[in-house]
Amino acid sequence: MGVLSLLFTWVRQHRGADQALLVTTVLASSFMFFGASAFVMTDMVMVLGTTLSMIGFYNYMIDGPSRIAWGRWFFVGIAIGLMAKGPVALVITMFALGPWLAVTGHWRDLHGFPWLSGLLIAATLTLPWYILAEIKSPGFLHYFLLGEHFQRFVVPGWQGDLYGSGHEQPKGMIWFYASATFLPWSLFGLTLFPRAVSCISEMTGNDQGWHSYLALWVVAPLILFTPAANILPAYALPGLPAAAVLLVSLWAQVRGQPGWWTRSAIVVAIGFVGVAFLTLTILVRYQPGTVTGRSERALVTAAQSYDPDVQITYWGGRSFSAEFYTRGQVQFTERTATFDGFPDNGLRDAVAIPASIASKLAPLLAPRFDPAGRFGYRILFVEALDREVSR
Repeated sequence: MGVLSLLFTWVRQHRGADQALLVTTVLASSFMFFGASAFVMTDMVMVLGTTLSMIGFYNYMIDGPSRIAWGRWFFVGIAIGLMAKGPVALVITMFALGPWLAVTGHWRDLHGFPWLSGLLIAATLTLPWYILAEIKSPGFLHYFLLGEHFQRFVVPGWQGDLYGSGHEQPKGMIWFYASATFLPWSLFGLTLFPRAVSCISEMTGNDQGWHSYLALWVVAPLILFTPAANILPAYALPGLPAAAVLLVSLWAQVRGQPGWWTRSAIVVAIGFVGVAFLTLTILVRYQPGTVTGRSERALVTAAQSYDPDVQITYWGGRSFSAEFYTRGQVQFTERTATFDGFPDNGLRDAVAIPASIASKLAPLLAPRFDPAGRFGYRILFVEALDREVSR
């Protein structure tokens, strides 16, 4: 809501209320923006920061009545990004602003930029948390700055992430991801692709560099992550607000007032989005396992209903959800020999096994363990303590 409000106000200021309303609709209904607004991750918070920074910087550069205030809001946006995702937020912003300043010559207008007060604001908002985080968890800064901001991008299959996993993809895949994240509106963008070439000449034009600013804002995260070894579709998120503005602005300039084909296409696109969202809602309500299969809350709750101190063991690799809901009191194994130690560990045990291999492993648990139900793609087995079992 913060991003949408910022964007609406900004576009209304520079392009009128009609375009502002369209931009808000396009962005809110794009695939990744809608989905990411409900994801438990920090990417959308960073998008709020980068959006505020980009809007603040542009408003400062066009010499509005509140330019100094907007310059300071630029640094507030930087601080939000640094708190949410770290220095990558600053890098993405600079990847957009650097070329724009160089080509348009606006770098000459930076002499009055509120560097001192702005940097003080950003430092005041961010440094205390970073310092406290290092004190609380020694080694945090090394892990966060070196691991998350260097090794994650240059080391294929990087496994150093404490709270996630590496996602090795072919280099350049971020461009495909960007097209997918902006569906269905990226399909409209294809019809405007020839117009994008003229954005280059506009960089020195008299339209205050509007389209060039937006274009560089869109591609900045894509350029940054093109050589990255581990990427996710969400990495294209910082450019989506600008993509929505650029699409609507170019469409209004090139196509003019919408005709029958345009209106029909928009109705179809909105209908497609509506059906997709309705399908997702129905699945979440009636078949939650097909959508929320990565959450282990139901399984952990079921196991703990037998014994609050139950020891849960997962067959396979790490499950970050299971670690969260058990507060780290969970084991992972891929060795059947682990089962042999259950009778003598002094605890009541529960084992979560993928359903695809349950028929092979269940006999190794019998007769001491009983199935307690299926949760997503796992079957839970709980140790039965109320009957005699011969070893």
